[in-house]
Amino acid sequence: MDYDAIKRELIVSLFKLDAIKFGNFVLKSKTTSPIYVDFRGIISSPDLLVLITAIHVCTSFPRGSSSDGINCHKRMLTLSP
Repeated sequence: MDYDAIKRELIVSLFKLDAIKFGNFVLKSKTTSPIYVDFRGIISSPDLLVLITAIHVCTSFPRGSSSDGINCHKRMLTLSP
């Protein structure tokens, strides 16, 4: 599975979980947003939690960089559910 397929899988999984909401939301910072992502339900989906964690960790590094000599983006492909 390539990186774009993983992102697509994440979006589809979030929609299935009804975690992505559209409307007019007032955020904690008092700003408004037309989109809200409710991560509270993700704890009930361990595979999705692993996928989100892997994407978050790997996007913390520039594409192609490594952590401890291991290419994070290649490792992420093996972590996807």
